[in-house]
Amino acid sequence: MNEQELDYRLFVTREENVYHMPYTEELDFYNSVKSGNLEKIKQLKYADFTKQPGLGCLSENYLQNIKYHFVIATAMIARYCIEGGLEHEFAYNASDLYINKVDKCISKSEVVSLQYDMIQYFTTQMYKLRTAKIYSLPITKCIDYIYNHLHTSISRNTLTSITGLSEGYLSRLFKKETGYSISDYIRNRKLDTARNMLTHSEYSITMISETLCFASQSYFISVFKKCVGMTPLQYRNYYSCKLEM
Repeated sequence: MNEQELDYRLFVTREENVYHMPYTEELDFYNSVKSGNLEKIKQLKYADFTKQPGLGCLSENYLQNIKYHFVIATAMIARYCIEGGLEHEFAYNASDLYINKVDKCISKSEVVSLQYDMIQYFTTQMYKLRTAKIYSLPITKCIDYIYNHLHTSISRNTLTSITGLSEGYLSRLFKKETGYSISDYIRNRKLDTARNMLTHSEYSITMISETLCFASQSYFISVFKKCVGMTPLQYRNYYSCKLEM
């Protein structure tokens, strides 16, 4: 593909006023699966993903197009779940099985139904994984809130508000049950998501920093390098080379 083809595609997108789903909404969806948020996923039961505004055109053949979207969603969900602690061979094998199933679908309704089944399956596995670690109700509420609001600036005041505990007591309880301070836990979860975005999207470093509500791009780069051992750009280049091998 050359730049002229891409420029024309962007022109058509603007003229037809059709845009892809904002990344914050995608992030919210994938983190709902990753956190095992079954209640939120149940709301999708009667939703038809093919009717989402801005669904990209990956094939001129309609059925093939939605199958491609199914494959992308399945691969992304598997990777998010691995980052959330799901055993990688289990996640990849489940992903492969669902992709093989969609290959045999002959209608839109079959693909839509299978997509919901796939999302529910992975979410259920993450729910089981999360609940296997016995946390108290206040800490569970905190963790759920953090996973579902990674694209916002999460304050201790908000967490104390949803738990009804004092800041000092919540901080001690959180560290005791998770092994991390609240700020370290939030930072680590945001960095997990940043690594995923760097590996599986073309969003700029600036966009990733802003999407995950880091104080500034320079702060994001500094924290990323300190925790991961390389800058975001070095990380992206390193894993791009690995994926191409």
